This record gives sequence, structure tokens and C-alpha cells, in this order.
Amino acid sequence: MRTSGSKFIFLVLYVDDILLASSDQDLLNETKSFLSAAFEMKDLGEASYVLGIEIRRDRTCGTQEEALYQLSCLACKERYAS
Repeated sequence: MRTSGSKFIFLVLYVDDILLASSDQDLLNETKSFLSAAFEMKDLGEASYVLGIEIRRDRTCGTQEEALYQLSCLACKERYAS
């Protein structure tokens, strides 16, 4: 997780998959550009599942924020932290 003021981005890495989730589209695009300059990457679009967690997007009721909260809980677990 990286924060910049009130903006944040999560990078979840599992084997050869990367999931990016951000509160800011510009920060997300900047991070994608940075990573694709260093690694061969393919953008597969929005994720539906990650680590068994279903991600449903309804930007009016905060479901995406709940998924980000669940990811932050995983990041805090010692066995998932890098």
C-alpha cells in the first residue's frame, strides 16, 4: 500500500498476478506505467475475484471500498505481508 495525502493504492501480488486498487485514477495509471516499464504486463481489466474475495462494484454504495478494506486486512496479516 502506498499513500499520497488522501490518495492510496494497493498492490496485491500472488504468484504471477498483480492486482492494483486505488482511490485515484491518475495514481493508478501512473503506477501501471511505472510497472509496465519494468516488467512485461498485460492489463486484464477490472477483477472479479482476488484470493477468494468477490469484488463487486457499486460506486454509489461503497462496495468497492469494502473490498479494499478486506485487502487492507490481508495486508496487515503477517503471513501475507511482504
